[in-house]
Amino acid sequence: MQVSSTAVDIAQVYTRVQKRRITGTESVTTPAGTFECYKVESERESATAARADMVMRTVNRTVDYYSPAVGLVKTEVYGKNGKLEQVRLLTTINKTAAQPEQQLKVKEKYKSKKS
Repeated sequence: MQVSSTAVDIAQVYTRVQKRRITGTESVTTPAGTFECYKVESERESATAARADMVMRTVNRTVDYYSPAVGLVKTEVYGKNGKLEQVRLLTTINKTAAQPEQQLKVKEKYKSKKS
């Protein structure tokens, strides 16, 4: 994503997913139910580059739990120290007669770092 004004480019923001691989299968229980999932591990790099010599970069290990029946069920994000920093869970699956496709609701939990 390019961030700019009419006068100047401000920054470039990007996320790169690398080293993605399926590392197993697992039964995952969330408030929306229990699902048989593929465990997909990856490395995600996010960065904001104001200039070529001024880049703020973060690399996290991410574990996604993907169910072929409903899609993404759970995501865990680990910091560079290996500690769990963030969890996102599927909380509800809504099905309505007027809208046959599934509507998914996700609940996110964050752990904040102490300074």
